[in-house]
Amino acid sequence: MHLESASSSASGGAARIVPEAEFLGTAAAEVDRALFFARFGNWKLSVGGAIGISWVIAAMYLYLDPAANSLLWAGLQTVAFGLIGTTCFIYERHRPAPESSAHRRWLNVWTATSGVCGAVTGSLPWFLPAARIEFQLSAAAIVSVLMIAFAVARAHRPLVYALVCAQTAAMCVALALHAKLYFAAPVLVLQAVFVLLFSYMLSKSMRDAIGQRLYAQQLMLQLQRSQARQLQVQQREATLNERHRMLGELQDGLGNQLLAAQRQLESGRVDTVAAATLLGECVADLRLMVGTDEPASRNLPTLLAMLRHRLQRRIQAAGIQFNWQIAELPDSGAFSGAQAVDLLRILQEAVSNVVQHAGAKQLSVVTRKTVREFEIAVEDDGQGFDPVEAMNLGRGIATMQRRAARLGATLLIEPRDAGGTALYLRLRLPLGGTPAVGTHGAAA
Repeated sequence: MHLESASSSASGGAARIVPEAEFLGTAAAEVDRALFFARFGNWKLSVGGAIGISWVIAAMYLYLDPAANSLLWAGLQTVAFGLIGTTCFIYERHRPAPESSAHRRWLNVWTATSGVCGAVTGSLPWFLPAARIEFQLSAAAIVSVLMIAFAVARAHRPLVYALVCAQTAAMCVALALHAKLYFAAPVLVLQAVFVLLFSYMLSKSMRDAIGQRLYAQQLMLQLQRSQARQLQVQQREATLNERHRMLGELQDGLGNQLLAAQRQLESGRVDTVAAATLLGECVADLRLMVGTDEPASRNLPTLLAMLRHRLQRRIQAAGIQFNWQIAELPDSGAFSGAQAVDLLRILQEAVSNVVQHAGAKQLSVVTRKTVREFEIAVEDDGQGFDPVEAMNLGRGIATMQRRAARLGATLLIEPRDAGGTALYLRLRLPLGGTPAVGTHGAAA
């Protein structure tokens, strides 16, 4: 079908929006076919209604004048429309392909049977008394109404032309030869012209409506295919971005740890226990990366619990007292994988700087919640440092700032009044949910 071919052609390469006029010009056959089948579906109602109306008209004339042969006319009408009904029933059972020669032959059959029905319908005046002029004129009026009804009911133009022309010819002959109403012929011909013009305009409006519907379907299919292609591209881009992110995180985190472990092992200054500790940290870092890949592990309480499990042993091995004071956690939704890694890397780097450079005896991780922000603080009582000098020494502060910016958070590093340094990571609320108050406290 044209609609399917148009859509399939649009699916390959850059899709082009076909103008409506161009589409209707190339889809004329499909529009005709849709119009035909839209009317063909009610053939039982049309045939049954025509036969019923014929018997009602015949009974009316027989009641007015018992000498009328209107019942014979109704019988002929029944045979003629029964013939059309039989052909429609056979066609419906076999339903040949719309473009096949068999379908065209069926159209020729219906054109011929429509002509027969039109001739029988137009012959009504023959079956009424010629002397009853009122009968003849009323019959002409009734047949004219039936002509319009037939023109509306039949969709295929050759069928309408055959029916109207045969009906007009039969009625002109009946009125002229039987009733001697010669003036009726030009009036009936003029009426037939108007009926054909009306049928043409009606058919055109219906064709336009069907064409617009098919055009809308084509645009919808084209839009769906375009959206599907766009979604595939976005999915591929998301997969590649996530792959690059994971590779970068592995290089920055696990890669650097493995490189540091390699250098310490090559120096020969590390015993078996220290080497096992280094490798254990590498394994723990890998598990941390894998853990953040699960959506169920990306909420804030779970991330902080993973961080504590990851760092507690290392901090205690360095002889530092570890205070873990987590309170008033917001009930956040799940972070994305990148956000979860950024959050953990910031806190992990902060703790690593304390362990390696601060000379601290105590390290605390404290959370605080205000109306608009949630703060995570990493505080130590060490020797302190100059943040500008630390930036130049490459202690990872620039990377931490970049990660905080990606989180939409604020990162501050300040000296403490009591000595040491405090790092504050402030996240804006809400973190994907309504804040809920809970208290969790521990000191290691």
